Amino acid sequence: MVHGDSHEDALRNVNEAMRLWIDTARELGKPIPEPKGERLPCG
Repeated sequence: MVHGDSHEDALRNVNEAMRLWIDTARELGKPIPEPKGERLPCG
């Protein structure tokens, strides 16, 4: 779960959390699931 003072801050924090999770999974040799569904519009 992430939060921010604005919509943009919250999205920035989401992206950072995802990046950190993926980096950690790679370091530990864990599988990274393929994206599914469709991309949500930004803005």
